[in-house]
Amino acid sequence: MRKVSLTFAPLFFMLYSTAQTSILPQQAVWIRELAEKKHIEPKKIDDVFSSSVFDRYLLMLDPEKVYFTSDDIKSLEKYRFSIDDEFNTSRLSFFTASVQLYKQKLEQVISVITAHCSKQFDFSLSEFYDYSSDTARALNEKELNTKWYYILKTDVLGVLANTAGVQFSTKNTINKAEIFTKEPEIRKKVKTRYLTQIQHLLHSEAEFQQEVSAQYLNSFLECLDPHSVFFDNTGRQNFESQLNTEAFLFGFSLADNDKGEVVIVQLLPGGPAWMSGVLNKGDVLQSMKWSGKDAVDLTGMEAAEVNTLLHQSNTEKLELTIRKGNGKAETILLQKRKLENDENIVKSYVLRGDKKIGYITLPSFYTEWEDASGSKCAGDVAREVIKLKKDSIEGLIMDLRFNGGGSLQEAVEMAGIFIDEGAVGQLRTTDPKVVVMKDMNRGVIYNGPLLLLVNGQSASASELLAACLQDYNRAIIAGSRTYGKATGQLILPVHTSNDQYGFVKLTTSKLYRVNGNNIQGYGVEPDILLPDPYEKFTEHEADNPSYLKRDTVAAYKYFKPMKTLPKVPLSTSSRERLEKDQRFIQLQSFQQLLSKSLSPAKLPLKWELVEKELRNNAKENIDFEKTFQKPSDLYRPFNNSSDEKFFHLNPIAQEVNQQWLQRIARDLYIEETFRVLTDFIQLNQN
Repeated sequence: MRKVSLTFAPLFFMLYSTAQTSILPQQAVWIRELAEKKHIEPKKIDDVFSSSVFDRYLLMLDPEKVYFTSDDIKSLEKYRFSIDDEFNTSRLSFFTASVQLYKQKLEQVISVITAHCSKQFDFSLSEFYDYSSDTARALNEKELNTKWYYILKTDVLGVLANTAGVQFSTKNTINKAEIFTKEPEIRKKVKTRYLTQIQHLLHSEAEFQQEVSAQYLNSFLECLDPHSVFFDNTGRQNFESQLNTEAFLFGFSLADNDKGEVVIVQLLPGGPAWMSGVLNKGDVLQSMKWSGKDAVDLTGMEAAEVNTLLHQSNTEKLELTIRKGNGKAETILLQKRKLENDENIVKSYVLRGDKKIGYITLPSFYTEWEDASGSKCAGDVAREVIKLKKDSIEGLIMDLRFNGGGSLQEAVEMAGIFIDEGAVGQLRTTDPKVVVMKDMNRGVIYNGPLLLLVNGQSASASELLAACLQDYNRAIIAGSRTYGKATGQLILPVHTSNDQYGFVKLTTSKLYRVNGNNIQGYGVEPDILLPDPYEKFTEHEADNPSYLKRDTVAAYKYFKPMKTLPKVPLSTSSRERLEKDQRFIQLQSFQQLLSKSLSPAKLPLKWELVEKELRNNAKENIDFEKTFQKPSDLYRPFNNSSDEKFFHLNPIAQEVNQQWLQRIARDLYIEETFRVLTDFIQLNQN
């Protein structure tokens, strides 16, 4: 079911909470100057650029098109071609007018939501929600009011349908009367969810101005390219922690339960939450309050939305109210600490079947940005490879799925683990001379059969590594086409005099393969193509309107690839297997079902039609879950022998470790790459 996400710009909107609005004019001028001097492909700040910023800014304020009408946009049109002047002269006429209108529209929507949720929705009517309205603005206030009616009704129906879906999963019938007794409560939660977020934004005029200022600056930067972003100091810390083994954390993980509540599902041993002695798995989050600010009611919110709120500060104390399993409410005061982020650390395992294959998962190309002696992923991968070699592996799978990149230097050094001294890629900055990035260390740590597993979320540094090893014929690349980001960014202070002016992550370079080609906007094409049910719904670099176009540089003339790999026979064998594998056939059916469910022309809002669809899908969903929860019969995953000793001594870590082992055992893509690598080993032996 459709749900409008009103989490205001998760990446950066909530990050700009300390700067003063009075400095915005100067920030705008300094950011323009930075862009003109440092950006790899600076754009002319003129009327054409101004028009792009105008559209981008209003879309950032209203991404779901549920606040502004077409009439509202027309009222601001007189500023369309003057925003370039605002960034050149510090005049903020457009910004001032837009803030006033935005505030007015938010307050108006509060009244609309309240009115629609004041009475029960009638699900016996033959009404439909037209999904095409998601991409179009309401023409006027009347159409906007109608749009909100369908949004709210769809959300309430979605929760009711989820409740029925849970019943269908355990029996063949549902109790409609029982389900509909929950409608008033669900309607209240839906109403609270939307109103809480809007009211939280409006509760402080200063914070409202500050957060809209961040949107304004980011609209300018995002018109340069998709990866240039404004941060305040907290935002910079949060971004860098994503590419680090440590982060400021409370030490708990959240998820949504089947009642639509946000619950604690895991506590990190030694973290503030764990040390409190109050919080436990299953506790329901009810409200949160940062020091000196108003409390936020979390009723009706989703875990992702709550996590966004939890990233607002790394230094302030948080007052968290939870409901225990016995129904009792408790309030606790927490403060973040810098903790090891286990999800962002290299891990290795041994897959034991007909062959003994090593498996390494690498979530990101992390590094210690401010500590030269700190943990770095290339060194960590090298250590894991050495552990696996002690277990006499016959081949190695490197899993780079969902790896969005990180430190370029770490990617270069990691390539050196698998190839001898030589070029890894090329780098172009504002300097006309192209830089050749080289592995300067002779020798390799691992020279055996190697396979890299990638998907549409593998980006940047992970793409550089995959492209390099593919060009050298050093590894088989398997999976789906990668994201296509071949640009590099630097975090620069807006002004060197004071951190209060914030920071800019600015695109300052473009990356190229050793053969001179550029994967920008296209990605790395795998040697072994594996079907991805989410491929049609995965955004790639070229889907961003401001992405930098693909180009080439001269090939590095001293580049010497290794012997050609048997890609054709390996690809043919894999394709023939997948055509017969019922699980991958079922995945294709799932893609068709997903496509149908995510892009219907109209969604029925009549209960009888929804119930019929649930009944038709219930058995298929159950069978689907059973199919993909079954562990592989081709191999069993084990910890490498060095790590096994540690887990025997640490029962808490062992619990998390078992979850990893189960995940690996059930992964169809790891299983197929195991088969591909086995074929590769056998071909080498013949």
